[in-house]
Amino acid sequence: TSTNARLADVHVSRGELVPEFEPTITQYSLDLESGDTEIDVTSFVEVNTATISVNGAHVLPGDASELIPVPLGESEIEIEVVAGDGETIKIYKIVVTRIPSSDATLSRLLVSSGSLAPTAFDPATLSYTVDVANSVNRFSVTPTASDSTAKIEVGGVAVVSGATSISRSIEIGTNQFTILVRAGDGTTTRQY
Repeated sequence: TSTNARLADVHVSRGELVPEFEPTITQYSLDLESGDTEIDVTSFVEVNTATISVNGAHVLPGDASELIPVPLGESEIEIEVVAGDGETIKIYKIVVTRIPSSDATLSRLLVSSGSLAPTAFDPATLSYTVDVANSVNRFSVTPTASDSTAKIEVGGVAVVSGATSISRSIEIGTNQFTILVRAGDGTTTRQY
């Protein structure tokens, strides 16, 4: 029985392995964008009597693994190859880095009363005016982030993207609502 526990090739459904796959190299890195939340891995063995496990789950050579969730930051995928002798083992590791987004824009902004001026919502326009009737005494906004990893605050209070802010009392005259969007990278911000 064979003692060959080497992979012939590895394919990932997103991104590219660094360095390029070589059967004798066992450590790889893979950079993914913030929107890449899951990937699969397809591994090929040099000798068809070898078996493969990806993160502990048995996978047939040449078949894609189950989808693997990829958290923001760094995580690891382990491919274990067991030779036909059942004893010889080789482990390949892929360090996956999902890079947080720097997108701190809104894709949509709705208001509870009136309409945005000078124009309909545009992510590049940071300041708006909304005229409401004197009878309106409460006001709220519904901001939606362009990137799902961004965090939103309205007047310093966290608001889930796409959810309506707490309705706030308004007075006759000028009232200001500040919407702060913090990108998934934790540092890039934009204020509307």
